[in-house]
Amino acid sequence: MATGIEEGIAYGLTRGAIAVLVKPVAVATWAGVRTAKAAVIDIFSDRLTDYLTQQAERHSCMSTIVFGHQKSLHELYVPLTVVPTQEMRVDGTAKSGILIDRFNNEFLPKQNRVLITDTAGMGKSTLSKFLFLQCLKSAYAIPFFIELRHLTATTNVMAILHRQLNPISVAEEEPKFSKPQIQRMLKNGNLVFFFDGYDEIPPEYREAVTKGIKELLENYPKNSYVITSRPESGLLAFPSFKQYAIRPLNKDESFNLIRRYDQGGGRAEQLISKLNGPDFQTVHEFLKNPLLTSLLYRCFEYKQSVPLKKHVFYRQVFDALFDWHDATKDGYNTREKKSGLDIDGFHRMLRVVGFVSVMTGKVEGDTDAVLGWIRKAKEVCKINIPESNFLEDLVRSVPVFVKDGDYYRWSHKSLAEYFAAQYICTEGKGQQQKILDTFLLSRQVGRFTNVLDQIYDIDNNAFREHLILPAAKAFADHWANSYKAMDPAITVEEVRLRKSCTFDMTTIFFKDFSFNGHKDFRAGLSNAIKQVRGSDLQFEPIAIVMLNERSRKNVRVIIDVPGPFNTVLSILEMKKDPLIMHKSKLSATSRSSWSKGLSVAVPDKPRVLTDDPHADYNQKNVFSKLTSLIAESAPIIDADNMLSFERSFNDSQILSTFTDDLLISLKGSAS
Repeated sequence: MATGIEEGIAYGLTRGAIAVLVKPVAVATWAGVRTAKAAVIDIFSDRLTDYLTQQAERHSCMSTIVFGHQKSLHELYVPLTVVPTQEMRVDGTAKSGILIDRFNNEFLPKQNRVLITDTAGMGKSTLSKFLFLQCLKSAYAIPFFIELRHLTATTNVMAILHRQLNPISVAEEEPKFSKPQIQRMLKNGNLVFFFDGYDEIPPEYREAVTKGIKELLENYPKNSYVITSRPESGLLAFPSFKQYAIRPLNKDESFNLIRRYDQGGGRAEQLISKLNGPDFQTVHEFLKNPLLTSLLYRCFEYKQSVPLKKHVFYRQVFDALFDWHDATKDGYNTREKKSGLDIDGFHRMLRVVGFVSVMTGKVEGDTDAVLGWIRKAKEVCKINIPESNFLEDLVRSVPVFVKDGDYYRWSHKSLAEYFAAQYICTEGKGQQQKILDTFLLSRQVGRFTNVLDQIYDIDNNAFREHLILPAAKAFADHWANSYKAMDPAITVEEVRLRKSCTFDMTTIFFKDFSFNGHKDFRAGLSNAIKQVRGSDLQFEPIAIVMLNERSRKNVRVIIDVPGPFNTVLSILEMKKDPLIMHKSKLSATSRSSWSKGLSVAVPDKPRVLTDDPHADYNQKNVFSKLTSLIAESAPIIDADNMLSFERSFNDSQILSTFTDDLLISLKGSAS
């Protein structure tokens, strides 16, 4: 906590400025309470000021893989731009967006319920911290920052607030915040809650935590709420939230971030010069992501080389952290490892720890929990070391973990996913098919997108055989048995496109659908899918389009819900694999805007898109426009390439023949 009343905290904040913001809230909280004396209100104000000052100090810093220790958010934050999800194009561009370089009123409070969803490393947590600080600096409202991974079935938001507002440091004889006082403050409204990391809630607590957040929203509707997450099916619980994505960094923003990391050291300009060269165009895709940009700088700082694949980034970052030296000083300064492990042994242990973490959905744990992960790694790797020594190394010598109070957590969730992918392709190789089959069958296959993305590069043969081949077989069946006997007026090209973008996808129409209740919303989706699949809702919708929206209560909606193979197809699309058609190859007719003249009869009950040639949406005047709507959000399979892949797949035979030929030649030379 700041020691002087005007001591700076961050972004020009002082404790005195926070106290001025708090005072009216304290007075309003106690208004109408006859027993409330000025002294009580002052105690309430001081305690809340103390809390916000501590939180401001905490969130003004960020842990970085680049530096291995905390740095000021002010030094490293490059303003990010948020874009309504439905306005983000497939290539990551958008016509407009909201630049978050301050507390922007066009974002908050104009939208008082905001959902920020994006992939790993796009800066969701950093953005939340920045907004928290800017909320204080602008004196807009009192903010609360809740890390959702700390919530459980028994520890809800109210319990977290009660604990944070009554720290252990408060003397026993001093008055404490009571839950009724906190509830009174929340009921008055004009507070802002930042709920960070919905995807990091342990799976066993997800339902209970979601229910608790929904109850909070219903009980205290006058406040503003922001939730950040990777895409998760549980987010369907919050249909009233306006959903935003973070626009990928442009080249200037990426280079600005690299310069901030370098802090005048001279390496930034060397790296930028390389990246502007013709040999590194493929790396520009990684520059769109703040985390990967930072990893790129870390790799270059260590080896003066530019890795071209994501998993190579992580390996070089690990190598740099393990074998660290300060290039600005003479000599070589390697951190001592208490575990005594060499770099390969350490990497092996982390592969198991990462796999346990990813499979359990836990990125942090208390000392006993993390020591348990390490114990399992010792058993798998047959390495006999004290668990506590390895844990200390994880925080100090090879800082891929951060100690946060009584908990230990990965410095970034994507590191755990890198090591999990490595495990699946090494120690877990014998069970690889079983693991990947389980991912496909899982209702949470999207959880493993970042793992599967790296397996594509680490072990492409496994990805082709265990993930693409099952998808190709299912697609071949879909291609042969769907959209027969269509109106001859519909061109062959239009029918092919519809078949290519509706594979493993359920499209549902709703009319006059209420968005008030999550239970009704989910039930409507589930019932509609059961009509055609005979199973419940398993995957999060990838597109929700509202037609002729007049109010949130009565809208016409078209929803695309993917199946188990969509994650695989999305990875292929991201990798620019030839099995997925690049959307720029579509004809001008196919790419025409769906919104011009689309008229689909939407009945009162949910209606599922089928290949019925007599359905109104499969008639000439609607067919191509509706297909374009679906194709905007869905990966479009290159049918010729995918069918050829399915017919001619023989990777295992090629590898077997290759090995047998070499063994025969070896036997021949031995004889």
